[in-house]
Amino acid sequence: MSDMNTDFFQWKLAEFKASQGKLKAATEMSTNSLHASYEISLLVAKAKKPYSVAEELILPAAVKLAERMADKKAADAIKTVPLSNDTVCRRIDEMAGDIVEQVVDKLKQAGSFAIQLDESTDVSGQAQLTAFVRFKR
Repeated sequence: MSDMNTDFFQWKLAEFKASQGKLKAATEMSTNSLHASYEISLLVAKAKKPYSVAEELILPAAVKLAERMADKKAADAIKTVPLSNDTVCRRIDEMAGDIVEQVVDKLKQAGSFAIQLDESTDVSGQAQLTAFVRFKR
């Protein structure tokens, strides 16, 4: 009876450790997917391309490359990267907000700064406000 109880608990311990390993692997995959999503969103923003290019072109191209150059496992990992229109838009907005926060923090720390504002109208009739800020760190 005692051996059966010991075996049961050893089996449960092994099962628990295996599930921990799976959870850790899934978390690492999720973290890598998130980082890749931000990096690709940054590339889309820098290239001034529509948000949809990530989902419609970049993701399928990356999957094809992985299938051809690596293996199916790598291609499956790439498929987990969230690159929908809304996701890319949200990532770019978050990065832009972070940049604004960083600039505002630097301005708060600066002893003094100069600001110049300029309003102009673009070709579509939209008013555009440009702000130039000069400060010493």
